[in-house]
Amino acid sequence: MSQFGVHVFGMWLGFVLSAGVIAYFVVGMGNTLRDQNQALAAARERTLRDAQLVELGTLAASTAHEIASFGAALARAMQRRGFAVELASDVRTALHPAGRTGYRYALVDLRLGSDSGLALVERLARSHPAMRIVVVTGYASIATAVEAIKLGAVQYLTKPADPDDIVRD
Repeated sequence: MSQFGVHVFGMWLGFVLSAGVIAYFVVGMGNTLRDQNQALAAARERTLRDAQLVELGTLAASTAHEIASFGAALARAMQRRGFAVELASDVRTALHPAGRTGYRYALVDLRLGSDSGLALVERLARSHPAMRIVVVTGYASIATAVEAIKLGAVQYLTKPADPDDIVRD
């Protein structure tokens, strides 16, 4: 092989080795970039999920506050009309004061915490047949209205119920 051939061979060898080294680093950079994009997408996903959880928690707290506010406002309105008012957040708690004599009225929310207000309506109607039971709900349906009346309620109103409608015979 001539000196020129050795020179050309050396140039090709240098070119191939340089191309190999460059290819190695380009592939490595591509892998690193792909890994960073995946990590960024996962972080974005976690942030979105966390934001959704915070939003859901805020909505739940807002709903709970709204429900408690409605109950408290309605209790104040009924007290101004001369009624003795006791609030309960579940069936068991509601049955305690209802077991005492002297209660002629019961205002029952269809949802009492994790309990159904219909269970309370049934028990109150059975144990106090003369009690006037009014059911209020933010989740009105014909089926629950019919069921509430069958169980002993005299009225079925949707929230926000007007206190005058509640006490009206």
